[in-house]
Amino acid sequence: MKIVISLLVFTLSLFAHPHVFVDVYPKVGKETIQLRWVFDEMTSNMLIMDYDVDHDNAFSPAESEVLVSDIFASLKEHDYYTYFFKGEEQLSTGEARDFGASIHGSQLVFTFTLTRPAEAETVRFFDVDNMTAYQVTEAFVKEANPGQFFKVYEHEYDYYYGYVLELK
Repeated sequence: MKIVISLLVFTLSLFAHPHVFVDVYPKVGKETIQLRWVFDEMTSNMLIMDYDVDHDNAFSPAESEVLVSDIFASLKEHDYYTYFFKGEEQLSTGEARDFGASIHGSQLVFTFTLTRPAEAETVRFFDVDNMTAYQVTEAFVKEANPGQFFKVYEHEYDYYYGYVLELK
């Protein structure tokens, strides 16, 4: 019986893995956090083929509008996979603004800004469904915030992981 249960649990865990990989470059301000998401090449290629309809390697305002309505707007219901915390209390993420989409080389890049709650001590990046892996490294944070230091560490949850950025 233990073998059957073990096989069942193992088989189910095979389905919980990311399909999209995003490198996150968070620029931390006193009242905002500006995010630059760089998508993996496979996801980028698929989305660029679908949304750069004139194939000029750039998104026109009309193409960007479609990207917002088809993809970015739905991220609101997931707090843009960017969660502010005071201790273990989750704070409101709010609405994103200043959305931009661009193509750099062969990769899709989203940029947007979130209001940073004044009491936020950390910001965490994760997807509880484990369909998207968000990677935040000290190098990414340093690039986005030259001359400043922010501690970044990986946090493992039950069946997915995320990154925590400590705010000053």
